[in-house]
Amino acid sequence: MTYAATAPSLCVLEKLVHLDLAIALPEDLVMVEIDVPDGGGISRLEPSDLPERWAMDELSTRRIGDAWHDARSTLALSVPSVILPLTGIADRNLVLNHECDGAEQMRILRSEPFHLDQRLRPDLT
Repeated sequence: MTYAATAPSLCVLEKLVHLDLAIALPEDLVMVEIDVPDGGGISRLEPSDLPERWAMDELSTRRIGDAWHDARSTLALSVPSVILPLTGIADRNLVLNHECDGAEQMRILRSEPFHLDQRLRPDLT
């Protein structure tokens, strides 16, 4: 599986929540744009489709994601971000299933190295 987002800014936020900002920011980040073919389908979950308190229950959301992955019914699963769990917004996380039929048609359109702004580190502001 590949974890992605519909907007570069959300990719950065998702990365930041998993970093220890007390240490140096990573220097080797690459932003990748991936084309998911229309025929592969995208399943979509809204916050209302998820269990109550889903944002705090990683086990339940992992089970949902594993069931989607194992079913191999669509190339992508569009899910709300825990960081911004709003219904109906365009900025969403995507999980890509490389074991689904048609996965070989997904293409990297562009990749570009980038650096996180040093102002994101609280000890430097």
